[in-house]
Amino acid sequence: MSKKNLIIGVSILLCIFFISNSNAYPINYITLENKFNARMEITDLYVVDLNNDGSKEIIATSYDSKVYLLDSAANKIWQYDAKAYVYSVNAIDMENDGHLEIVAGSSRIHVLDFNRTVLKKSQRLDPAKKIVVGDFDLDGFDDIMVSTGRIRSNTVYIFNNKFETLWQKSVRGEFLWGIAMEDLDNDGKKEVIIGGSEILVYDADKNLVWGFKPDGGVRDLFVDDIDDDGKKDVLVGSYPNFYVITNDGRLKWSYKTKSTVKSIHVTDLEHDGKKEIIIGSDKAYLFDAKGDLIWSFNTSGDVNFVHSGDLNWDDTEEVAVASKRIYVLGKDGSVQWEYEPYRAAMKLLITDVDNDGRNDLVVGGLDNTVYLFKAREVYIRGIQSYSLYEEAEKLYNKGNYSGAKSKIEEAIYIGNRWNIGKCKEDFNKCNSLLQRINEKLPSTTTTTTTTTLTTTIEETTTTTLPGGGGTGFIIPAVIIFIILVAVMIYLIKRR
Repeated sequence: MSKKNLIIGVSILLCIFFISNSNAYPINYITLENKFNARMEITDLYVVDLNNDGSKEIIATSYDSKVYLLDSAANKIWQYDAKAYVYSVNAIDMENDGHLEIVAGSSRIHVLDFNRTVLKKSQRLDPAKKIVVGDFDLDGFDDIMVSTGRIRSNTVYIFNNKFETLWQKSVRGEFLWGIAMEDLDNDGKKEVIIGGSEILVYDADKNLVWGFKPDGGVRDLFVDDIDDDGKKDVLVGSYPNFYVITNDGRLKWSYKTKSTVKSIHVTDLEHDGKKEIIIGSDKAYLFDAKGDLIWSFNTSGDVNFVHSGDLNWDDTEEVAVASKRIYVLGKDGSVQWEYEPYRAAMKLLITDVDNDGRNDLVVGGLDNTVYLFKAREVYIRGIQSYSLYEEAEKLYNKGNYSGAKSKIEEAIYIGNRWNIGKCKEDFNKCNSLLQRINEKLPSTTTTTTTTTLTTTIEETTTTTLPGGGGTGFIIPAVIIFIILVAVMIYLIKRR
């Protein structure tokens, strides 16, 4: 290869690199607020307002036999010793008095109030792997459904609020990770859905309604009317397939992955009335209700849990993925943010913990840690400014000058107010667009605005933001550029 061809080749690579990053923006809009360390792995998480003070508490369980109650800032309020591994947790209003209690699953079912008082405790059971709460017998009081068992020996119980057994059934198979009680046939009575070595649906009298045999054991189960046809579907995760089954046991569609489907979540990402299905397996997958794959995302290991919620206040939901790394993905599957804990994340939830109107991210994992992450307004405003600029350009090109003016002025305001974003980093381009827009509008409404906005943004002092702020992507780009140039010089000298 000649020096000329070498230089041309490296130059092309440099151009591709900078073109691909020319529209980059900071993705560190989520930062670690606090973390709590247990003594062993976190097994389950639940977030709910137990004391009706407007802020939610974080309930975490662990292999250290403890139930931990944390406040909205992830500080420990108390811990409770269940005397055995604690696998699962939920919340129930036992007395139907508007106050929720904690239900924790260990070798017994423990019911605790906010003050750590033990209200109920079941007889000794096999390890309680999963807990579901709902009114099974339709008496107006919540009941507790729990799957218990060891390898190839499992029992499902439903207890009422007095811990009397309403329903009990032993089934064969491995651990029962998937259970639900839902009215599948719209007759006003709930069926019991059990996922072990197969899917089994029973009525209230323990009569088998239907069964479905997947290729592998059931790892997760989710019930939802995904296509809004008035009939609930049963969504099943197994190895290596994901199944959608009708309410009468017929296969609607399936998809083969390359690992066990451990987590299923149904949501409407764009709030357009059309539901999407997120599953976690060898990677994260997003499907529409018909089974068409919208996108998939490669993760750093098998996916343990998926969830969704709006983290950047754009009225669309982000997808949160728990793997060896924690990912937040946009509706198109692009990475918005990621974080690497010491060991793999096992569960995560997007919810507004502190009641400030903005969702937070709560994560628990194998590193014995509960993480509380919060979205930072300064970073989110910066991200929004890029979208506002693009929208302003599109509206300008379509001749909607008043709409374009509103968008670009908001983008410029973000640069003024937050010292971040498109119009902070390239205010000349923003002001140029504003000037072109103003030239298309009546002159009486434009002169003062243009001067004020231009002067203000140019005189703003640059502020260094914690965690990298608006320049979070610039430093890596510069480093990579220097490395590429050094490689080019080295190769030229070798020739």
